Amino acid sequence: MHKKGFIHTLEVVLSVTVMFVFITFIIQRPLTNPKVDKTPILQMLAQDTTFRSCVTGENIPCIQNTIRNYLPVRFDFSYSIGIEAPRSDLPTKDINTDTFFFAGNTTVYSPKLLKIYYWKKV
Repeated sequence: MHKKGFIHTLEVVLSVTVMFVFITFIIQRPLTNPKVDKTPILQMLAQDTTFRSCVTGENIPCIQNTIRNYLPVRFDFSYSIGIEAPRSDLPTKDINTDTFFFAGNTTVYSPKLLKIYYWKKV
């Protein structure tokens, strides 16, 4: 009689241990893809007053050149200004997106929403 109780107790302890080990390994696995190389370029660009003027004035060559200067060489990019539907011309890769709202420069209120899509070149 006591032998059956001991076996059931041992079975419960073993199953709880297996579940604990399984859950521990699942939780330690990163939730994001470790291959994605995220470069927060807009944090640096947002402080650049020249870039802010380029965005509020929608100066396309200035925007492209400034982004290209801040973005590492291993990345390619595309961008959009304003509230638009998602772009359909983006490649089928892991794409990082940074979004920033520019209220204007120090003298003129001219709100613009800038989205930069960037990905690793092949």
